[in-house]
Amino acid sequence: MEFDQRFEQSQIRIFFWILPLISLLALVQVTIMLTTGNVIVPVLWANIALLCSNLVGLFFCIQGRLSVVAFLFKTTLGLAFLTVSLIFPNPIVLRWVPVVFMVFALFVGRDTYKLYGFLGALAPTLGLLSQRFLLGRPFSDFGLIMEVEVGAVLMAPWISFAFGSLLVQQRERLARSLAQSVFVDQAANSQKKDSADLRVVKETNPQEATPRYQFSTLTPAEMEKIAEQAISYFEGSDDILDPNFKLGRLSKALSVPKHHLSQVLSLSLQRSFYDLLNEYRIEEVKRRLKDPSYDGQTIIDIAYGVGFNSKSTFNTAFKRLVGMTPSAYRESRTSRDRDLDS
Repeated sequence: MEFDQRFEQSQIRIFFWILPLISLLALVQVTIMLTTGNVIVPVLWANIALLCSNLVGLFFCIQGRLSVVAFLFKTTLGLAFLTVSLIFPNPIVLRWVPVVFMVFALFVGRDTYKLYGFLGALAPTLGLLSQRFLLGRPFSDFGLIMEVEVGAVLMAPWISFAFGSLLVQQRERLARSLAQSVFVDQAANSQKKDSADLRVVKETNPQEATPRYQFSTLTPAEMEKIAEQAISYFEGSDDILDPNFKLGRLSKALSVPKHHLSQVLSLSLQRSFYDLLNEYRIEEVKRRLKDPSYDGQTIIDIAYGVGFNSKSTFNTAFKRLVGMTPSAYRESRTSRDRDLDS
């Protein structure tokens, strides 16, 4: 999809500037410790690991291997941060806290951020308290002299966690807005090829041109999963043949809120619930019209049997999707059968 390509390219561009930046910060800290002789072992090795991982990440970044780059970066940065936080929770960690949380907020979804963000905020807290009260090491061992410094080390991760959560929400809203703009562009290009369809869209649904899903919280992966669930349900359930089958029933069956389901059908499948429902019902009508066991039924009886409540609605949908009337379709099947018999 065009949206997926745009999204991946934007992520690659972010990595192109953030990997060198984090590498530079790590290199500066390593250089300062080695030149001054004030080496803090866990901090030193954490920065060396970051530096090496980011250089490898840049190599894959140039190749466009986004998944590899993201895995290396998030894993190394997360482990380095947790290691230093637990072993040596000092002002050096405090300087890294906002960076780590902001960076994670750029690349993970809301649920993932909640879990790992909570762990990231908890690590320096547990590290400081365990080193002080379990191991008996004074705060001064970690460069914390005044009470305000101790308070900052304890509070900074949770404040950063909160701001990171806001960043994740804003990023997801931006992604939804971008996705909507892509689909609107695609719809506009399609509409230019058929002025009649363009006129119908404008008259029947003028809000289609507005980014109504720009504040949605669904991620692309979640939308894809819901779309697959919906298609599987339509393909495998006879419930769709019930005349009273509606969006709310599908929503309950999939355990997906109705507004999210409508969004997925509109954006991922580019059709409304009733358009999709009619497509599968028409396919069942076609199957029955080909089945000799249904020759004794009229076409309208078959239509009612698959869930249509109106003859005009059925005829309009059938002609739009098949390109001919139901009677012409049945006659074409009968004609083919006669040709085969002869």
